[in-house]
Amino acid sequence: MKLWIDLDEIRDSLKEATSVDVYEYRTPKGLIKAPYIIVAEVNDSNVWADDSVYVKSVYISVNLLVYQGQDSRNSKRSTVEEAIERFFVENGIPFSKDTDWYSDIQLFQTEYTARFFYGKKD
Repeated sequence: MKLWIDLDEIRDSLKEATSVDVYEYRTPKGLIKAPYIIVAEVNDSNVWADDSVYVKSVYISVNLLVYQGQDSRNSKRSTVEEAIERFFVENGIPFSKDTDWYSDIQLFQTEYTARFFYGKKD
């Protein structure tokens, strides 16, 4: 089990693994380049031992957003999805996956939910 320092380390590692921009909770104002990823904490569940938090675990949501036309065979989306899933597998992180299509704005969203553990010291 890999222990992470914080959510920023996870975001930086995902950006390196996928080569796309990764944001916290929402995108900045102005023009953004698709595809992009938003990573946010959903909730946490700490591990207690000896009357203190031994390891902090956090459930996060990793949202891949890709604008695409009616063609659902978007190879860029598939490539980034594969990179995200490889990142999870290589780090021993179980995940779940869900997808949505927003036809009014031509946006495809793939959401991953995963549990990460904090505890690594700087």
